[in-house]
Amino acid sequence: MEHNIWEKNLMAIDKKLPGWRTYIEEEKYRLSKEEGRAAYIEDVEVIAEKAYNGETISYVCYKEQTYYLSGKYQPSLYAGHLAEKIEDKGYGAVIIIIGFSDGRFLKALMKKISRDVTVLVYEPCLDIFLHTLHEYDVSELFSGKTVGIMVKGINENEFSEILQASISIDKLAKFQLLVMSNYEMLFYSQINTIVETVRKLISSLTLQWNTIVNFTNQTIYNNVKNLRMLYDHYNFNSLHQSLPKNVPAIIVGAGPSLDKNIDELKYAKGKACIIACDTALKPLISHGIIPDLFVVVDPKKPMELFDREEIDRIPMITGLDVPYSLMEKHQGKKILYFDTAIIGKVLQQAFGNTWNTLQYYMGGIPTGGNVASTAFSAARLMGARTIILMGQDMALTKEKEHAEGTFQSDRKFDLSNKNLPLVESIDGEMIPTLHVLKNYLIWFEDQIKLYPNLKVINATEGGAKVHGSRQMTLHEAIDRYCRCKREFTMDRLFNKIKPHFTEAEKEKVSQWYQDMPKRMEDLERKVVKGGNDYRKLGRLVAKDGYSQVELKKLLKRLKKINQDLDKDEEAALIMDGLRGVEYTLRTQMYSFQDDQQKDLIESARIGYKFMQSMQVVLLEMKPVFQEVADYFAEKAGELRSLGMEEQKCQTKK
Repeated sequence: MEHNIWEKNLMAIDKKLPGWRTYIEEEKYRLSKEEGRAAYIEDVEVIAEKAYNGETISYVCYKEQTYYLSGKYQPSLYAGHLAEKIEDKGYGAVIIIIGFSDGRFLKALMKKISRDVTVLVYEPCLDIFLHTLHEYDVSELFSGKTVGIMVKGINENEFSEILQASISIDKLAKFQLLVMSNYEMLFYSQINTIVETVRKLISSLTLQWNTIVNFTNQTIYNNVKNLRMLYDHYNFNSLHQSLPKNVPAIIVGAGPSLDKNIDELKYAKGKACIIACDTALKPLISHGIIPDLFVVVDPKKPMELFDREEIDRIPMITGLDVPYSLMEKHQGKKILYFDTAIIGKVLQQAFGNTWNTLQYYMGGIPTGGNVASTAFSAARLMGARTIILMGQDMALTKEKEHAEGTFQSDRKFDLSNKNLPLVESIDGEMIPTLHVLKNYLIWFEDQIKLYPNLKVINATEGGAKVHGSRQMTLHEAIDRYCRCKREFTMDRLFNKIKPHFTEAEKEKVSQWYQDMPKRMEDLERKVVKGGNDYRKLGRLVAKDGYSQVELKKLLKRLKKINQDLDKDEEAALIMDGLRGVEYTLRTQMYSFQDDQQKDLIESARIGYKFMQSMQVVLLEMKPVFQEVADYFAEKAGELRSLGMEEQKCQTKK
């Protein structure tokens, strides 16, 4: 019987996780066949016995203490009660379980939650995992609903990557974590490490969210006005893996230490791809250095950063949510990445059903919440094998946050303020920084761990130590890594790629934009209808003994409206302007009460408020939608005139 359970579990594992079975069967940590079926690894002993009700139970002997995995008396009942405490938050929810244990809890949980919930399980002890495969039928956990399982000794290195792929900003309100019974006692240090990994990710996402909320009002205005830039843009995807193998990337930030070595950068020109953060542009140009690219990410970047004419011609990597005044001023090549749902709709108009294939799709760029992290990811995606950081202090130097010449008046900080967090400096001392800068530092260090084949050089010559990078001066870094024989220029890359849209594709996109005001009027009608229905819902359920038939009709209509809005990219564009409101309301929606009537009243209040907010944004943006439509109507006219001129020339010939 025991052999059948082991074989059944291995067969299920083999179907879902190819390669695991071979590893497990060849693993030197085999279960002992001795009496008690105990397994011994690192002083941990796992033993199976019968509970009082006849069920098999397991306990761990560790340092002369006994720890039961699912209780001692009624393990299945215990697992069921524990599963009931986990809330099924539906689509987008993420549940992290630390401890595979004997599988009872996971089986009970998977019967309770919907298929739309992501469950990630981390087992810190290979011994317990193998014991469970031997003693309990857990084959169903490796089929059907998706459960991500990571086991120390098999695939624990995947945890951080899978975690980052599973938890995003929009899922923060639906995140839950549970540590299985007695695991904290048995694996305290390991669990602390896992919880810290999760905490860091949540902290990073929260930082990104706060940034988004801070920029909310300006974001939608920029996104709509900047839709015009999709007419002649380059797709960032076309630059993927485009850098020659022997050309490193240098990411230039505007930290205070940039003043120390900025002139050294002249010797890297033509031998490296110099990518400037927006704040570093003016200091570089003041020293006669024109970067190959610059990156902008913030919707509220002050225009004083770009008031040099030289900047207007430098190729720019950006999304649609940056200041529209910058987009209009900039005359160089614009390399865009995917940062808003409306882009997908535009690409669909241009390319039809093939819009999301590798050839046409516009990808995003991973970010840690600031421009330097976006520049770092851009360099990595472009194929840089060596990335050199300079001006990335991520700490306060001489009371300053930025290099000279960045802003007309830079903020200064009191370094004696004990509330400032401390980080290790490149000299090994503890120096003050800001909480936001410390989070950026953590992001860089995590990226270095995530991409071990990427060589990262910290040539900042001041500020925080970036653990995992190689510390050296910029002079040394240039001498060692900038050795390409043929001069590097961005023109070499642009000679290989073309603008994203052809003339024919521009024509398709142009017509779609011209129809935008009409579609927004249709969207406004849906929003008004939704608001009215939510108000009716509130009035209905405020009465005792309200009609269930009428309630069912209203809920059905509201479900249809919300489904339509969820699928509509233009509605998503409006919601981008309501992220702060949406997050607040969405969080409130998960605070259910025990009284159904009170829940319905609260849902009606929240829904009505959100529809009202959407209506206000639509009303404010009407003139801008029309402005974009007029722009593309003018472009379409120019295209037709050009086509007629070419036709005349052909006729004359």
